Amino acid sequence: SLMVLRPLVEAVLRHVKPGKNYLLSTAVAFLMDGVSVNLLSAAKAKYCNKDDPSAAVVQTEIRRRMMSFRFFLFREPIFSLVLGSFIRKLQAGFDYIPLLRTITR
Repeated sequence: SLMVLRPLVEAVLRHVKPGKNYLLSTAVAFLMDGVSVNLLSAAKAKYCNKDDPSAAVVQTEIRRRMMSFRFFLFREPIFSLVLGSFIRKLQAGFDYIPLLRTITR
């Protein structure tokens, strides 16, 4: 259901705001993954008992989706806007150490 909804939402938003917008794709994917994690967590809380074997499977899936959710920070539009400047500052802070300077460049 969300696999079908993600391209539809992106298509509608691209129709509303045409042109190449790389943040739009990332924002839609980020939003849909957040919705899927919230829906899965709510379903787990409502339907799974702690003794139920499917609860472990659902918990594993929630962990997997949360990890992929965190990897959005390393995708290109967000990485260059948010984390890129931080990493450049961190790299400049270690420039005075010769070994670290050669590793980080």
